[in-house]
Amino acid sequence: MTDRASTLERLSMGGGALDAILGGGIPARSVTIVAGEPGAGKTIFTLQALFHHARQGKKTLYFSTLSEPSLKLIRYMQQFSFFDARLIEDRIVFVDLGSALRSGGSPMTSDRAGGKSWIE
Repeated sequence: MTDRASTLERLSMGGGALDAILGGGIPARSVTIVAGEPGAGKTIFTLQALFHHARQGKKTLYFSTLSEPSLKLIRYMQQFSFFDARLIEDRIVFVDLGSALRSGGSPMTSDRAGGKSWIE
């Protein structure tokens, strides 16, 4: 029997200790759910990873919800050292699902939807 874990491609989360705990990072081309209590740091953790990958030239996509509109989130993230406004839109795309649900429209225009995944 082969060791499948050693052949699974992984994406670094940008932190040495966390990557070690995760066996090299999160599995590539997969959906990873970050769960926890309100205020536990899920949003900051996720955005820090997205900015890490964006700095490496990868395209990332962040879906905000009803409780965290994209504009509010971006304003809040500006206080962190990992934030870089130059990466937004070109490398990090924010999609506000809340505004789409309130208006009954699509959260993405056709040019944004073209093949973008969490990390390309």
